Amino acid sequence: MVRNILTPMIPAGETIDVDLVNQVGIGGQYLTHPSTFQKFRNLSASRLFNRKDYTRWHSSGARRVEDQAYDAIGPRLDSYQKPPMDPALEDALTAYVTARKRNHQPASDLLN
Repeated sequence: MVRNILTPMIPAGETIDVDLVNQVGIGGQYLTHPSTFQKFRNLSASRLFNRKDYTRWHSSGARRVEDQAYDAIGPRLDSYQKPPMDPALEDALTAYVTARKRNHQPASDLLN
C-alpha cells in the first residue's frame, strides 16, 4: 500500500474516469460512489492485515499477523537476487555492520 501511495499520480485518460466526473458533477460526492469503493479496495488490499471482525478471524484460523508475515517472507527470501554492487562499497558496508554488531549493547544490559 505504501508503494502505491508513494507512486506519483499521472492524470491521464486512463487514470481519470471522465464519465464518473460528468455523472457526479461539480460539487458532487465521489467517496460514496460504488466505483470509488471498488477502486479503493483494489488499492488498499493488504496481504498481511485483514478487516475481518474477531469472530470471522477466529473461525478462519485465527492466524496472527506475525505468522502470516513469517510464511510470506520465505518465498521473498528464496527469490532474492543480490543487486550488483561495487566491491569496495560492499566491503565498507560489511565492515560498518560488523563494527556496529560488535559494539551493540544488548537491552538486557541496560536494565542492570
